[in-house]
Amino acid sequence: MTALPHQSTKAVLERLVGTRASGELIAALDGLEVHVFLQRGRIAWATTSAERFIFRKRLVEDYQVDPELLAGLIDDCYRRRRPLGETLVQARLLTPEQVRAALKAQVVASLRSLARCSSGHSLFLPRDAAYSGYDAALTFALEEVAPGAADEPLVAFDPKAELERLLRELPMAVWACVAAQGGASSAAHGQPPALVGRLARRLDTEVDVIAVRTAEETIAGRAIAGGSASLWVGVPAATPLPSLLQAFEGVDPLRPPGPPACGHGAFESFGETELSTHGVAETLALAGCATGLVLLEGAGAPDFWALAKGPIDPCELGHVAARRQ
Repeated sequence: MTALPHQSTKAVLERLVGTRASGELIAALDGLEVHVFLQRGRIAWATTSAERFIFRKRLVEDYQVDPELLAGLIDDCYRRRRPLGETLVQARLLTPEQVRAALKAQVVASLRSLARCSSGHSLFLPRDAAYSGYDAALTFALEEVAPGAADEPLVAFDPKAELERLLRELPMAVWACVAAQGGASSAAHGQPPALVGRLARRLDTEVDVIAVRTAEETIAGRAIAGGSASLWVGVPAATPLPSLLQAFEGVDPLRPPGPPACGHGAFESFGETELSTHGVAETLALAGCATGLVLLEGAGAPDFWALAKGPIDPCELGHVAARRQ
């Protein structure tokens, strides 16, 4: 174990790559945790707590790997300490190119998170023997996956076209706008409220869609353009929320929408509330991939009632929501 001097994670990673190190680099800051696994100076795997299961999601959605079969392979590889990528190729489920593309998506996202940990703490665990046998063809040079250098090219983003597309779906809209990263409005139809800027800053890699119902109107927004912007609309308060959210499905988000994985257990609740929660679980079940809901009793109040679908724990979900309130 090597405690690293306090320097940027970019500098730490570049030094490890330059010395052809093998092992695990761990970085953390404000609840964000990133692990980068190196093999002789090349990146073999990486994870981030901000975006989970990217590799698995790519295999299922892009290459139609059966989720249950994949879960079984992952468990088997974990028990037998076999590399998953090579196993998928050997089983003829995927080509080396397909595995490499899915791995790259996982690594690129993780290195974006690593850049956010630049002022945090980092630790390196040398593991030369453990990583020596991994197929080097499924590893990456740093310049292939560094943030800003190796990201997949995005489709050209046209704010006006995105607004027009959304307004066709929601002719009752009072206003609509595109908010750039940081909350500044770059295009608008009508006058959006100041609340949009604050809500836009809440969108991140874990939150793709936000909807807020006020007494006057319902406001909803969705991340677009690779997460560098968001699309917002205000409709009359009586507009059904499912109709509003469905309209966003017609807008190209330029990144996979929704949570990275769906829970498959039964809904369980935790906490107390005076509000009626009758039928909430049944309503969430109709949403397809909804995994949980939290009712917070007031701004800054610790009291909450949470409902979550296993393996998510409702108590843990509630505490996360309360911290982010």
